[in-house]
Amino acid sequence: MKAVTLYLAVILSAIFVPKYSWATINQVEAEIGESLISSRDIYINLAVEQIVFLNKKTIKLPKLNSKLFKEVVASYIVEQLVFKEADLTIDKATLEGPRRANKVLKQLKRDKHWKNLRPSLVELQVVINTKHTSKEVIKKRIEFAKVPISDQEVLVYFEQNKKDFAGLGINKFKENIRSLLSQRDIDKKLADWISFLRTKYSPENIASSRE
Repeated sequence: MKAVTLYLAVILSAIFVPKYSWATINQVEAEIGESLISSRDIYINLAVEQIVFLNKKTIKLPKLNSKLFKEVVASYIVEQLVFKEADLTIDKATLEGPRRANKVLKQLKRDKHWKNLRPSLVELQVVINTKHTSKEVIKKRIEFAKVPISDQEVLVYFEQNKKDFAGLGINKFKENIRSLLSQRDIDKKLADWISFLRTKYSPENIASSRE
């Protein structure tokens, strides 16, 4: 889903970071409210996504200031904005944080890049719970955005795009068209909501303007 994968899908084919220095991993990449987001924050967040939520065995981190890195920063910002909208109805997985954090530390204890990031157990728990909560908020927004697609809407789409159906009748494609229209509607609503969040919180993506 395009709107969801804007921040949920992590690009795993990135170039490995050749070497960290403490100065570069503390480079400021974004500002959200009064919070400054460093490249270290971005890398830890991405590593947690890969190990905890995508069940990868190893991590792949994009090179600092690369196009892929800037995309990851943009996704991070969206995730943080979504988290700000969480309410008490969201399960924040407080009990899952420690177990998952230990999994990350154990799995990456020999990774040379991870060692330079030096995250604490508490820090990892915060990252994990933030990511979990953001994902739950998105799921709820998707459920909220779902509306039935009428037969008339399906027919209108079919008539407007007949050339794409190789002269076959509508019955063969009716449910596929219905699913397509429903997905489009959800994607637009999520995109509009994220745009609203950007206006509401006015985050600054510093990485995007850096050469």
